[in-house]
Amino acid sequence: MARYPGSRWRTSDCMDCSCLDNGEMRCCQARFTQAYEVVCEQNNVQSMLEFDQKSCQYNVFKKSDRSIPCPIYGSVGK
Repeated sequence: MARYPGSRWRTSDCMDCSCLDNGEMRCCQARFTQAYEVVCEQNNVQSMLEFDQKSCQYNVFKKSDRSIPCPIYGSVGK
């Protein structure tokens, strides 16, 4: 697939790329790499963060029961 100046795309390994006006290509990870503490619900239930490589998104589960998904209300970088 050809890329043109100004085009943007996400690769199969979750990199966000763009083609600059000068023809240079830049890519960066589409996910954060720092450790984050994720708050599950509003009562500080411990949770587990898992990255889904197919969707390039994080899934958050209740740590004591992975079958229970947790909505993300906030996160704190460590």
